[in-house]
Amino acid sequence: MIRVQEVGVEAAGGKPILKRVSLEVAAGGFVGLIGPNGAGKSTLLKVLAGLITPVTGQVLLDGCHLSAMSVRERAKRLAYMPQQTDLSFSFPCWDVVMMGRNPHVDPLGRETLADVQAAERAMQLTGTLVFKEREINELSGGERQLVVLARALAQEPKLLLLDEPTSHLDIAHQLEILERVKALTEDGMTVIASIHDLTLAARYCDQLVLMNEGRLAASGPPEEVLTEENIRRVFGVDVRIAADPLTGEWQVTPLAPKEGTGESVPPELAGKALHLICDSGRGAPLLRRLHRLGFRLTTGVLTENSPTHAEAVRLGIPAVTEPAFTPIGERAHAENLRLASQADGVIVAPFPLGKGSRKNLEAALAGKRVLLVRSGRQDWLESGDEAVDELFGALCQRAVVAADGNVAAALGKLFA
Repeated sequence: MIRVQEVGVEAAGGKPILKRVSLEVAAGGFVGLIGPNGAGKSTLLKVLAGLITPVTGQVLLDGCHLSAMSVRERAKRLAYMPQQTDLSFSFPCWDVVMMGRNPHVDPLGRETLADVQAAERAMQLTGTLVFKEREINELSGGERQLVVLARALAQEPKLLLLDEPTSHLDIAHQLEILERVKALTEDGMTVIASIHDLTLAARYCDQLVLMNEGRLAASGPPEEVLTEENIRRVFGVDVRIAADPLTGEWQVTPLAPKEGTGESVPPELAGKALHLICDSGRGAPLLRRLHRLGFRLTTGVLTENSPTHAEAVRLGIPAVTEPAFTPIGERAHAENLRLASQADGVIVAPFPLGKGSRKNLEAALAGKRVLLVRSGRQDWLESGDEAVDELFGALCQRAVVAADGNVAAALGKLFA
């Protein structure tokens, strides 16, 4: 139905905004445009709406060049709903929706029964007929979005373009709008919408288009586009993507907000082998940061299926483990000692000191170099066990000590 061919758009001064974008959307689908801020989603929607003329490429709607259509002809075929839906003046909601009939009225502006019926049908579809006599500026943000959506539907378009239709709305109104839009596609309308919430995009869209820096980074069904690697590459954040156990739908869970973004280590440290000794419940963020910095990692001893162990498995990092509620046995202790002694350096992150931590401290002392991480005043409190406290004291004398937020810089000092 709509075909985008090698479209390029430039800002004033020649800075490229869209770079050779090609896309084909069949009739009756719900396509979600996703990507970080500034990726080009809104610009692409404006190109599809005929509001921006590309400097290169073309857009075909039902085989016809969009640029060759008159404004009136375009408005009969497609409707565009922008991010900002505030109106300069307050109108009755009925008048707002009737504005959508402008492409269809005769040159004298006379409304027909067909126009009235189309407006009523649009308000029924969006559940806004109850607001017919109310002023639009009296409504809540979600209610106002629905009225503006009704105005777009009153155009009776085949193609509906929505720029962040759920922005600034509570979850109830987000779901209401997307449910109603999804129902429209089931009746044959084609919808292309930019959506920031990746979980909602996966839930409602048939096809996702992932954009980054003005280009298409991936396109296809949600399960093919929403991969952990794609999200990490485009958004720079680690996520966990899995089917929700209750609904079976895709759930995108951020694991941390761009951890380590901006951190770097000297090139000569890249590929160094580090062994991380940490708490099974709290070590995953540091493990991800070290992985992102390019180190070869091992870790242990961790509780099986703990958050840090699960993250190590996800990242493909070898880990020494013991079952839950099991003290560190001789096998795990020997393996932990071996990995620590063979690594270029050992990083020790906060874990509770006590009798059960003695073997982890012994493994840390087996390292060639040791970095001890502190993240707060409650870290590394004395255990009350004389042997354990003595081991920890020896570790402190050997180790380079770093705050949690300064690990990258401290690693440079460790290997100086």
